[in-house]
Amino acid sequence: MACPMPLVRAEIDHQYSYASTYDDFERSLRMIRIGDVDCETFLDDRFSLLETDDAFKTFLEGGTAKPIFDVSVLGA
Repeated sequence: MACPMPLVRAEIDHQYSYASTYDDFERSLRMIRIGDVDCETFLDDRFSLLETDDAFKTFLEGGTAKPIFDVSVLGA
């Protein structure tokens, strides 16, 4: 097993699905597309770097599990 330290030091998120097949992903995307799954319910909020106070407040109030800062947007 490779050492994950370079990923940790570079703060790289590695996301994957354990034991899923291509068909599983196709089925999931199809369910989202036809409206059986509302993907907005499990996506965390994005904030601009100018909204750090709002992001922290939302986190403390339980409104988001992991606020994401979108560095491509500097204004709200």
